Amino acid sequence: METAILLALLYIVLSPKIAQKFYNCMLFYPDKEQEDLYSVRSVAGFDIEDQIFKSPAGKELHGWLMKNPQSDKLILVNHGNAGNISHRTWLAKLLIESGSSVFLYDYQGYGRSAGNPSILGITQDGLAAFDFAVEKLGYKPEDIILFGESLGSGVACHIATARPNRGLILQSPFSSLRHIACEKLPWLRLYPNPLMVTPDLDNLTALSNYKQPVLIIHGKMDKTVPFYHGERLFKIAGENKKFICLPTAGHNDVYDCDPPTYTETIKAFLSDI
Repeated sequence: METAILLALLYIVLSPKIAQKFYNCMLFYPDKEQEDLYSVRSVAGFDIEDQIFKSPAGKELHGWLMKNPQSDKLILVNHGNAGNISHRTWLAKLLIESGSSVFLYDYQGYGRSAGNPSILGITQDGLAAFDFAVEKLGYKPEDIILFGESLGSGVACHIATARPNRGLILQSPFSSLRHIACEKLPWLRLYPNPLMVTPDLDNLTALSNYKQPVLIIHGKMDKTVPFYHGERLFKIAGENKKFICLPTAGHNDVYDCDPPTYTETIKAFLSDI
């Protein structure tokens, strides 16, 4: 306990930039491009189109567009804290089979995207991806569904508060970054709120003011982001909402635990909005 208090006091004295670096080291596990994984050129029969756009900081970001000519809807995927988009072709397949076009992109420092990830940076990258989908790919904001996976749930909710959109899908989401951080490192509760890094990725606050349809998918056996986080978010969301519990799924096996249920759930959600 004494050690925890000393550490907390140390962080109070030190610059918030130190706290930012600490958070970034704890949160992000980016994988750079692995050539063999990027050799795939189609998913579920749909061609992969490479897309390059820039972050507000001027860094080149990379994404994959899989366009379904039968749908006007686009699912913008904000992925979790590990890997890159080349590790999410299985997710792309399920989303495409749900009947929508899909745009996956990598944050700074992931895959083929330049730079280094940060909490502020990933939210800016998310807004840049959304704006690129509207301004360059030609999608209307009201036809874009925001998808957030784990850490990406914070990015998706951030975009949802800043841009008009069609709906929100959150998979294995947390209630807020501070809450989940304090669960993993209890001594962080001693760290003053004003000195915490920003943005806080407060999904509870974001959903409390969100009026569009919401779908939350969470594995009952999730040990990384406990199931009750999804339940709290569902409780505070607006009237147009749906919660899907996958009883045998954890955190990293949500896609392949029950693919038919996963696909049919999203398909039904898309058809209702």
